[in-house]
Amino acid sequence: RGARGAARSRRRPLSRDVSALLAGAAGHDTEAFGRAERELIEQGLGAPRILECGAARVAIFPGFGRSDDADSFVETDDGFIACAGTLFYRGLGGADALRALGRDFESPSSWSPDDPWGNYAVAIAKDGRLWLATDRLGMVKLYERPAQRLVSTSWLACVAAGPRSTLDRLGALDY
Repeated sequence: RGARGAARSRRRPLSRDVSALLAGAAGHDTEAFGRAERELIEQGLGAPRILECGAARVAIFPGFGRSDDADSFVETDDGFIACAGTLFYRGLGGADALRALGRDFESPSSWSPDDPWGNYAVAIAKDGRLWLATDRLGMVKLYERPAQRLVSTSWLACVAAGPRSTLDRLGALDY
């Protein structure tokens, strides 16, 4: 196999801009959080920025090959906003969009899903409470590991967080 075949066989990310989010609710399994975190790093994402909100914890991972996470989160006077994916808000992008969303967000009832747009999962921490949301089309998915009280944009991270899983043959057939 020549250089061309060798290049194809290397594991390459589809996009450098893909990032990930991992959130543990109050009372989450910290060992499971660590397993999920290691899985995301093994997938090739950069070292995470860990943000705390009361007893909840959020890890935001920069995209493949990126060390700069400046557009992935902003800290506010009363919390933070972290985003995996691309979010636009009121004509702004990146950290400016997150800052504007942080100023405007009071509670889930104050947020119209039509306001932010893009393909994203966002964690909003405000006054000791944590909210998670995705884009209105669901392009960025959130997967849950309920027993460990974890949510992630990576299904593989959620699998790694739990005990060994076995395939439900009937469920697979039904799927």
